[in-house]
Amino acid sequence: MTVSAREGIAYIELIIYSPAIILAFYTNIRHGFVRQLGWFYLVIFCAIRIASAAMEIVSARNLQNMTNFIWAAILSVVGLSPLLLASLGLVKRVRDIVTVEPLGLSVPQLLHLPCLVALVLSIWGGVRFSSDSDSTRDDGTIMVKAGIFIFLAVFIGLFIVTVITLPKLSKLPQGEKPILLAVTAALPFLLVRILFSVLADFLMNGVFSVLYGNAYVYLGMVVLEEFAIVIMYLVAGIIAPPGSEMAGRISKSLHSRESSDPETLQNVPASQPVDESSETKAQ
Repeated sequence: MTVSAREGIAYIELIIYSPAIILAFYTNIRHGFVRQLGWFYLVIFCAIRIASAAMEIVSARNLQNMTNFIWAAILSVVGLSPLLLASLGLVKRVRDIVTVEPLGLSVPQLLHLPCLVALVLSIWGGVRFSSDSDSTRDDGTIMVKAGIFIFLAVFIGLFIVTVITLPKLSKLPQGEKPILLAVTAALPFLLVRILFSVLADFLMNGVFSVLYGNAYVYLGMVVLEEFAIVIMYLVAGIIAPPGSEMAGRISKSLHSRESSDPETLQNVPASQPVDESSETKAQ
């Protein structure tokens, strides 16, 4: 039986992400299943890619049923969300060590909401795009395009935050440096991945289409990019110290910054209770 290029790519994804999701689970067990940490979203991403590849293979065996084919395409776009959320979570981890965020909210945290909005738009738009009604399909196309634009805006925010944080690399503990370096190295791969989605939604040609595009372009701009990002983040997670140790470092870092801040030192006497023994001596 002849295997098409897209079906072959789907088999490659199954081979790649089946062990990757095990490593992602191990990394989460090591650091703790905390939603704000990037590795939590790697588990979700690997699960999405396994499901997408399985649907691609099933649809290739049954060309009459378009449901699995359409859902494979939807999951292909949806995969952007956990990748971006993973990147934001990792950046937040290192920023918690070297910066004090105003109002207790970090930029990576603020970027989570638009990323989730883009996820919802991509899923609902993809579902409506599969409708038999022309007006419903048009609405679905608009939703998917809006989701891609939001993903692009989130990436720009991630890029800016990472570039701002990068000069503080020397202040990070040795085990935390690979995390920031991994996110920095992943940015070009993320850009290419998002560029594919932008081109697929706005060019509407036979090269970049998620459903019917060139399989080798899809392999080069989507599959390999995503795999490279996952590998870098998993390696960083294995090298980085466990979550409990990291929490202690954050607390120590915050205490060190507060004690070395001149304004904080000036304000300490006013905020501390008066020593009764010193008052007695003064009298």
